[in-house]
Amino acid sequence: MNAAALLRLTLPLVLAAAALAVEQPPITARSKPVLTVDGLRFNDANANGRLDPYEDWRLPVEQRVADLVA
Repeated sequence: MNAAALLRLTLPLVLAAAALAVEQPPITARSKPVLTVDGLRFNDANANGRLDPYEDWRLPVEQRVADLVA
């Protein structure tokens, strides 16, 4: 197998793996607590001491909005 064929086979796998990687956004707070869950940081917007779905930046925006509106 030549290098070009190998690249055609492996490049889609590498790109798919990169798309699945979760990047931690910067989280800081001045007056509200910051929660740490599974080593990741989240703003505790309502200061209830737990991670609510609308505070979880890993979830899709639509799901977060639906939780907040409800």
